Amino acid sequence: MKTRLVVPAVAAVALVAGAAFFAAQTAEATDVGLLATGGMVHKAGQGFDYEVGSKHAVGYFTAKGSDCALTVIISDRVTDDGVAAQGARVRVNVAGGADALLETADGKGLQVSCASDAKHVTVTPLASGNI
Repeated sequence: MKTRLVVPAVAAVALVAGAAFFAAQTAEATDVGLLATGGMVHKAGQGFDYEVGSKHAVGYFTAKGSDCALTVIISDRVTDDGVAAQGARVRVNVAGGADALLETADGKGLQVSCASDAKHVTVTPLASGNI
């Protein structure tokens, strides 16, 4: 079962506050993460970030029973002059063993697969045409 979410290019939620929290967690996630076929594995509570076409996605998940409670903030990339972008926060519960698909307006996206025991997620970047 896949959950499909389309995130608009402009939203009212600011990225800056969430990015500071997740940036501290990201180093741990990439050190602990396991390279899966086509994606990276992240444990519960550890942040992750990905470039998704013209967007930047920052997120984490927590285990809620056998579900993964996923939170991702998607925004335009920060410009070279350091101007922070507006973003959209997406929260979704992904059932253990299921996937969520986050798609940006430019056709790129992320597939987030929740392990059946909800102890980790596998995040796979998807190019245009693969969604």
